[in-house]
Amino acid sequence: MKKLNGASVSVIGASHSKSGLCCQDSSLFFSSDKYALAVVADGHGSSIHFRSDRGSRYAIKAGQEAIASLMRFGNRTIAKKKDEIIAQTVKHIIVLWNQQVEADFLTQPFSPEEMENLSEGDRLRLEKNFVKAYGTTLLLTVCTDKFSFGLQIGDGDCLVRDFSEEIISPMPEDERLVFNVTTSLCGETAARDFRTFWLDSPIQACFLSTDGVRNSFSGEEYYRAFAQTVWDDFAASDCEEAKAELSEFLAKLSAAGSTDDVSVAFFVPEKEEVGSECQE
Repeated sequence: MKKLNGASVSVIGASHSKSGLCCQDSSLFFSSDKYALAVVADGHGSSIHFRSDRGSRYAIKAGQEAIASLMRFGNRTIAKKKDEIIAQTVKHIIVLWNQQVEADFLTQPFSPEEMENLSEGDRLRLEKNFVKAYGTTLLLTVCTDKFSFGLQIGDGDCLVRDFSEEIISPMPEDERLVFNVTTSLCGETAARDFRTFWLDSPIQACFLSTDGVRNSFSGEEYYRAFAQTVWDDFAASDCEEAKAELSEFLAKLSAAGSTDDVSVAFFVPEKEEVGSECQE
């Protein structure tokens, strides 16, 4: 498979900058001669999830490690047993994430400062299940030369462009995700809350974003136009320059739109004449 070009960018939201909070989003892009991977994660914003910035970073790492393990099976085996293998990959991601969260908690238990502003109910919930402090979403897409697929828990948006140049949203909707309600890796039903898509063909390009991006646009057509612009910029210009411009634009987008943290991760065919590859 020809390596795909791409990048990932996470920018702190305008509201978080004003309140002194850190960025709770994380993102990743990876490409090799076997597969391309894009990942975004959005740590939850409510007070009980006060370590969600770490949770989103651990989610990105868990997704990358689980997909790397999956791809060792080879394309033929994965395609033949896709339902079984994808289900196992979801469980693998959850296990890896929980292992990282537990290690972090054991190394650094919650401090009095972290707990002081919590309600009594939230304190009791954390005593029963400390992983809630790390709550986060996760969204990833993988492309090989034979097939493509995606996994998602929680909110966020996924667009893919096939070789007919059609842009589609392949991920099934979750009707429970309304207003600020979202499923999460910290949930007790996380394995059942993941949703997936599978395409029996490679895709030309992929664009993932956390909900702060889509919520900054007034309509779906403007969001899709933005994704197309990003693909075009990275296919036709110096990668590092395009990445810097994208980071600057996302900061402005957040300030004028959702004010939330914003992340994107994507891949697109690399133009021969560019010769500059973004690799995380």
